[in-house]
Amino acid sequence: MLLGVEVCAEIIIGDIIRGPLGSPCALNTKLGWILFGNIAQHIASEEFVVTHHHVDVENMLKKMWEIETSDKNEYTKEEKLCEDLYNSSYYRTKDGRYIVQLPKKTATLLSTEGETRNIAMKRLQMLEKRFTKDLKLKNEYIKVINEYLENNHMEEVPNNEINKPSVYLPHHPVIREDKETTKVRIVFDASCKGTNNVSINDELLVGPQLQEHMRKIIIRWRLKRICFVADIQQMYRQILVTQEDADFQRLLSRENSDEPVKDYRLLRVTFGTSCAPYLAVKTLHQVANDEGESNPEAANIIKHNFFIDDLMSGRDTVEDSINIAKEIKHILEKGGFKLQKWASNSAKFLNEFELSERSSHVNINIRVDGTIRALGLVWNMGNDQFQYDFQLPLSPETITKGQS
Repeated sequence: MLLGVEVCAEIIIGDIIRGPLGSPCALNTKLGWILFGNIAQHIASEEFVVTHHHVDVENMLKKMWEIETSDKNEYTKEEKLCEDLYNSSYYRTKDGRYIVQLPKKTATLLSTEGETRNIAMKRLQMLEKRFTKDLKLKNEYIKVINEYLENNHMEEVPNNEINKPSVYLPHHPVIREDKETTKVRIVFDASCKGTNNVSINDELLVGPQLQEHMRKIIIRWRLKRICFVADIQQMYRQILVTQEDADFQRLLSRENSDEPVKDYRLLRVTFGTSCAPYLAVKTLHQVANDEGESNPEAANIIKHNFFIDDLMSGRDTVEDSINIAKEIKHILEKGGFKLQKWASNSAKFLNEFELSERSSHVNINIRVDGTIRALGLVWNMGNDQFQYDFQLPLSPETITKGQS
């Protein structure tokens, strides 16, 4: 409603409230209170966030030296139990291979009481559906399964032992295009829980960390003028488990989905069980202790210059490197371990090994912190230098103004 100024005098009652200078006034009228006068302009406010980070260089250096120089001498209760179980139970076959027990937290396994076979069957059927879309993967997978059987790394469970306490492990492929040898690896899901919500991994001891940090091994390796690397062929599968424990590593398999499924059990240390890395490294150290008495230097390298299955060592002369490499190879062969994919910055060193034993790559990927090509670190044998291996994303053919 708009009222002219001539009406204003008729409706004013007289009361007025004044605010600070520059603010509007309130005037009482017959129609109620009205506001008039100046309205202060809104002043935009700005917010600032200030953070302060104090870097205590002295304390950081102190912690760094503590980490680098500290050696863990004391095991936890479970780690000590794991060590005691291994030391008291391992034994060897006539040809020198090691037979070990799965290190269990308790004598009775609850995972055997839950139903696991039906779960493994459902996972197998899911895998077979995947095979219908990828015949090449199926053929590679079946090839690996048959290799397990041919090498006696697993066996079919006899009918009279089917009902023994057991745990079935689902399995699936992991494809590694960068591998020189096997592109498809079978991984067994030992963390899969049965119907009682317990998995075999829940009941296995992980064991202590027995190997040094990878960075220490790399630095020590590069201090030598003549360097060499190699790895152990199928390291886990060179170590047997006891017949009783093999039933806790069962699996289901068949070549075609219209065939009857077969029950198998794995006879070797299995990729996917939580204790597998410990058992492999511990056995590596054990063969060094058992067979390295005549050459303590080679035994010491086995215990301190391996990261999982990768050997990284060297000497200052070609002759010394050749001699120590052959000693290491000899000791490991007594325990059933075969070194393969030899590589070196010395052509003379490599000539001591058959072509089939050498790495076919000029560049060797260095595993840092247990992952392949973490940090992209690569050793070029030809020029004896470290490189970084990475791939830049391809740019689109048309560059927009926003991208330029």
